[in-house]
Amino acid sequence: MIVIIFLGYYLGAFMDNLFGLKLSLTIFFSCLSIVFSIYFFYKKIT
Repeated sequence: MIVIIFLGYYLGAFMDNLFGLKLSLTIFFSCLSIVFSIYFFYKKIT
């Protein structure tokens, strides 16, 4: 689950460097990966 968060963060940082956007994409991918990790964690419990 933590791996997904780091993967999302590094993917966001890579896209950030690629397109020259500030920090918006990094934040977006970080939030997205956190949402996915919470979702998978919730599905694992139920």
